[in-house]
Amino acid sequence: MKSILKKVLKYFVLIISILFFLHSILVIYFIGKFRECDRVKVTDNNRQKIVSMMEEAYDDYKDIPDMSRAKVVERRFFMHDAKLTVYYKDGTNYSFYLDRHPDYIRSYFINEGYNAYFRSMEFVVDLIKLVASFVILVVVAIKVLDL
Repeated sequence: MKSILKKVLKYFVLIISILFFLHSILVIYFIGKFRECDRVKVTDNNRQKIVSMMEEAYDDYKDIPDMSRAKVVERRFFMHDAKLTVYYKDGTNYSFYLDRHPDYIRSYFINEGYNAYFRSMEFVVDLIKLVASFVILVVVAIKVLDL
């Protein structure tokens, strides 16, 4: 009786380990694929294009600090609006919301920008979780299957 219970418990732990590993893979895939958080690096070549788009989309554009010091613009999409954050070279930032989310801003960020998740510490933490869950899965599999 004890040996059957022990065997069932071992396989239960193996199944839980597999589920944690699959969960880690799915988290990285879905956050990376579907998160609407894109960044565009501001250079001398695209600065005027970004400024003109922001002037057209944001009614209070004059409230935004000097765009000549901007290094990155981040777009985060919410239900019906978007949050734009301008990061400056001195470490400060300015955030504002667009009530209407024009398609030209969305397509510009998708075409010219990059997904911020894959360059963030959140991705590194998720990657460490993936590796740790894989190691745990291997150890549990070796122990359960007596390899």
